[in-house]
Amino acid sequence: MRALFVSWPCSLDPSNPAAIGLRTLSHWLADAGHEVTALSGGTLGGPIDFTEELRRVGVTGAGRFRPGSRSLVMYSDRKVKGNLICTVTDGASVEATDIRTFVSHGQRLIRDFRPHLLVYAGGERGVAEVVRLGRNGSCRILATAWEFGWENRETFMHAHQVVSISKFLARHYKDRIGLNSLGFPPPISGVEKAPLGKTVLVTQTRPEFGLPAVLAMLSNGERVRVEGWKHEWPDADGADFIAPSTDRGGAYEDVGAVLSISVDASGLAGAESVLRGIPIVADSNSPIEETSGGYGRFLSDPAQNGEAWAAAVRETMINPPDREEATKIALKLYAPEVQRQAYVSLFERVQAASLLTA
Repeated sequence: MRALFVSWPCSLDPSNPAAIGLRTLSHWLADAGHEVTALSGGTLGGPIDFTEELRRVGVTGAGRFRPGSRSLVMYSDRKVKGNLICTVTDGASVEATDIRTFVSHGQRLIRDFRPHLLVYAGGERGVAEVVRLGRNGSCRILATAWEFGWENRETFMHAHQVVSISKFLARHYKDRIGLNSLGFPPPISGVEKAPLGKTVLVTQTRPEFGLPAVLAMLSNGERVRVEGWKHEWPDADGADFIAPSTDRGGAYEDVGAVLSISVDASGLAGAESVLRGIPIVADSNSPIEETSGGYGRFLSDPAQNGEAWAAAVRETMINPPDREEATKIALKLYAPEVQRQAYVSLFERVQAASLLTA
């Protein structure tokens, strides 16, 4: 099978859970013996060094590729053939030329690569047009619902099948737009259990939701590590800040609890934490209770009540849940061979059968 993975955000962006998940799936399908190509734009989720991410995948002379140049970057991402368009990095500044360039390369890949299956995330104009071209070219279409924000039927109108990153998100889209989708655990690999430490990791949390809790924890003397950028967290002096990275081990070093409030709907933080055996504190109105298998504490308190969140984190660190429970949950939800095969089998079924549910 030949498969084409399409997204507007940069497929190498370590800060974007949708890009991380889609990239992981492309690796799994290629490892299963299928021929896989990826097409993405250059939109990044923060002040990430674009050229450094290109160097990580072996692009020689990466510095000559500039955001907004509309250049095509071709690279090998393990067994996946990558095609990256140097669009502007800021998603709020998309220009018609970016879209035309993206669609032109998508049309080229559909014509020359002739994919049997097209897998995509998001409903941006460029992605939507490439998906339409793929459908007209007899591709089977699999849409991935990774996040909130695509509550319109047009995003999924060409899909033969939609897979959501959790049952939580599948219910969300069913309730909002009547979309039928499969709820699968988030794809994740290469995670090992880590010893519990004394640091609180704040991840997948927008500053407007997480700042009260961070300030309360700092006033209580907690060691706080925030995955994000200092300029987005005013007054959080005393916290350590680390930029999102594909090296997840560094983020979780010496961590005793994870805090994630009002996250995007990927639920990735829940999966990462339970696989490492580290309890998470998260809001109950999110997919994390599902993706973590309930390993942690889940609050309905508003994000503005920072003291309540800080107290929950402190209690979790003093009395952590049984780590053997985390092992059982991880094996149930994320057993590597089981999870990989489930996704690969889904791809193969969609390519082979008429599963029109969107």
